Amino acid sequence: MILNRKSAKKTSRISLLIAMAMLSTIFAVLHTQGYQVEHIAENGMQVCKAGVVDLFTSLLW
Repeated sequence: MILNRKSAKKTSRISLLIAMAMLSTIFAVLHTQGYQVEHIAENGMQVCKAGVVDLFTSLLW
């Protein structure tokens, strides 16, 4: 629970730092394992586009 604005700013900065560290670690592990990060990101984007289209289709149907 956030009680004041000062603690909220500190918490959000720490959360951002943790998120960036996690993403960096994921990319570093993928790179060291020999995966092409660009290829994985491109495939992920295509899957997300298809998922969004299916979501809107099912909501509007």
